Amino acid sequence: MRSLSQKVQKVVAAAVAWTVLLTALWSGSIPAAADETEICEQPAGYQRRTLFFQQAGDRIWLAFSESDSAQAYCLDATGRVTRQESLPYPILSARAVGEDLYLQELTDTFTIHQLGGGTRTVSGWSTDRVTLWDISAAGTVYGVLSNQSTTLATDPAGSAARNYGSRITFLQAEVLGQPVVAAGGQLYLGGKSISGSEPMGRIAADGTCLTVDLEVCRLSDSGLSTLYTPEGEPSYFCLDDAGRFYAASGSTVTCTDPQGKSLGSVTLSAAPVALCPAGALLLQNGHFRFAAFGETFIPKLEPTPSPTPTPTPDPSISPSPGPSFPPEPDFPGGPSGEYFLVPAGTTVSDLRQMMWPQAVQITDARGNPLTWGTLATGMFMDDWPLVVPGDCNGSGSVTRADVRTGLDWVLEQFPVDDVFTRAADLNDDGALSAQDLVLLAKAATPGS
Repeated sequence: MRSLSQKVQKVVAAAVAWTVLLTALWSGSIPAAADETEICEQPAGYQRRTLFFQQAGDRIWLAFSESDSAQAYCLDATGRVTRQESLPYPILSARAVGEDLYLQELTDTFTIHQLGGGTRTVSGWSTDRVTLWDISAAGTVYGVLSNQSTTLATDPAGSAARNYGSRITFLQAEVLGQPVVAAGGQLYLGGKSISGSEPMGRIAADGTCLTVDLEVCRLSDSGLSTLYTPEGEPSYFCLDDAGRFYAASGSTVTCTDPQGKSLGSVTLSAAPVALCPAGALLLQNGHFRFAAFGETFIPKLEPTPSPTPTPTPDPSISPSPGPSFPPEPDFPGGPSGEYFLVPAGTTVSDLRQMMWPQAVQITDARGNPLTWGTLATGMFMDDWPLVVPGDCNGSGSVTRADVRTGLDWVLEQFPVDDVFTRAADLNDDGALSAQDLVLLAKAATPGS
């Protein structure tokens, strides 16, 4: 196969960065697809009500009970298991604090185990009476007992139990250095009454939380202040330590910054059963899987363009008139291995303008010269096979037929070894996968 001339290569290089072709084609319109990693098989005695999934710093904790035992896993941000322990007792709940995981054993007396550490039994607390509990980084256990539902007790009892006068419905240990409590519709920071509605779920390290009014707020010494109201009612949500809000609706996860600005969305292969800032927990076909978000929601810094100096013309020199060259087109396409990629809708004229001043011959799959019309996968530019990303059948457009074709190829594990399978490999990783199907479905013309 012949190489492009050096002059043509410079024109092509100036038009586009080859390594980001698909990003240029689909930028801003396609949700990313999360990378998924299998964690473990769902045990026969798995109990959904005991499932615990929480991120603390760089560690992600997964724990759940079986019939008479439990399993605990520590994952990194990619979903790789870095630690796994089988526990000889069932658990009722768990809490992640700093780098430690605390597990409440399902037994008569309130007992918590520090994974890999000691065991602690709180005298006078029975498991069936503890309705809420949490533990601080310093090791203080806070609890609410059913027979004293208005009182916040501690162990060790460093201070007298505090009575809030109404049933306590929310508890989180030591946010801003003190426990946060909701009781009787009132919010408290330690013993001080503050403004705001009851939080729904954990409060982030920076004080950001989602309230029962479905408002994202930030906690301060004076109370909660509303940042924004997210759209919809998510089935699962979480906040990271920077106050970013993650929400799952169906199989789509969106992320919003503390100012309410969307940071994008990611598509999962199934609806999650739990969510954390680094990814989502899936339960598919009897297996737990982790779908990592990677850098999907990390804000991209826009480069500041450098000013272009304006040259001062030399009045003593009168340039000779020369040929008028057309401007270089903004053409998101180019060589990719042995193929030449062109976006859907590109015409013969577009490609010739892009390659100008190099004269090229464009032919159909049978070698017949083309002078007009829309390009399709399987055509040629000189000796370069043309690939239209998403056009898996050579029609020149991306339709539902291409999605069905791509699905068949993924199920049959077709290799990427010709122009048509290359057209289906939209994430350009050399293999056909569910991520490619997501991109195909989004690229297909509506109603096609």
